[in-house]
Amino acid sequence: MVPLPQTDPSKGDSDEQLLAACRAEESKQRAQFHMDLAAAQWRALAALLSCPPPTAARTLPASTSTPSASVAARVTKSVVSRFVHMHGTVLGSGPFLRGFRLLLETQRGAETTVAWRLKPAVLTQSGGEAWMRDAVGLLLVSAHRRRDCEQGEGAYCPKAQYCDDGG
Repeated sequence: MVPLPQTDPSKGDSDEQLLAACRAEESKQRAQFHMDLAAAQWRALAALLSCPPPTAARTLPASTSTPSASVAARVTKSVVSRFVHMHGTVLGSGPFLRGFRLLLETQRGAETTVAWRLKPAVLTQSGGEAWMRDAVGLLLVSAHRRRDCEQGEGAYCPKAQYCDDGG
């Protein structure tokens, strides 16, 4: 709730001035709320990206240190199925999954690395914190993260074919 500014009619303060002051305070509070929300989303994304992929570790047999292609494919399929089941109706899921499918289809059988340049806002703005957590989990178990490709807009990733998100 926006506190009412103090006005004094004896000093010539009008209703319009009071209304303008209320709107200014409300706008200031709204801007602060959105800045705090964005900062929290970025912190949550950074925390998720710094974690190892927990699903892959639980899914691989104990004797397997590196997944074979068939084990990795089963893990990816399982995580994708879970993501679709949990978040398939979320508005941001369609574009994300289409981009993810394009990444997998482009990479299949290729000897060249495919780099999917995905804007962080796709993860922070598409479906809430649970959606972001599961989308990052999907990426972490199915794709190799190359930090040398994360140097910002226009960064070049050596020996990579690009698969942009288009957004």
